[in-house]
Amino acid sequence: MPQSAWATTDDVATITGKTVTAEELAAANSVLELVVGRIYTEWHERIGPRDTEYMRRAVAAQAVWQRGQPDFWERMDVKSIGDTGQGGSINLRDTALILAPLARIAIHKLTWRKSRSVVPKSTAEPSGAGVAAALSDAHDDSARWRPTGR
Repeated sequence: MPQSAWATTDDVATITGKTVTAEELAAANSVLELVVGRIYTEWHERIGPRDTEYMRRAVAAQAVWQRGQPDFWERMDVKSIGDTGQGGSINLRDTALILAPLARIAIHKLTWRKSRSVVPKSTAEPSGAGVAAALSDAHDDSARWRPTGR
């Protein structure tokens, strides 16, 4: 049978030293697919080996962690928890109740989860450099503009 998850039960045993059932692995895989937005059957051939390895490690960690969370599928989405006697509270990450800590670390290393911000040019560049210079008349070719399709 072809592989249908980011990790196998053998991967889980190798990475974590723990064993999980195929059903536990499938459940952990489905959670990770929801979190990262990449379904194995659609993406496993389209991402690089580094991301594939991080997904393998994330699913392995999630499978073992999820097994130790007996109420995982019945939890409520908690916004805050407070102690009226002491005034204390618990500040959890938005995924703390559904995501294994090591899986979260692996997920943050995936290339498609990183910033795609464009870094502006340095202000130390000489005047006239950069985008403004590229848009100036000096960079235009000598041909006159003609509408396309005529």
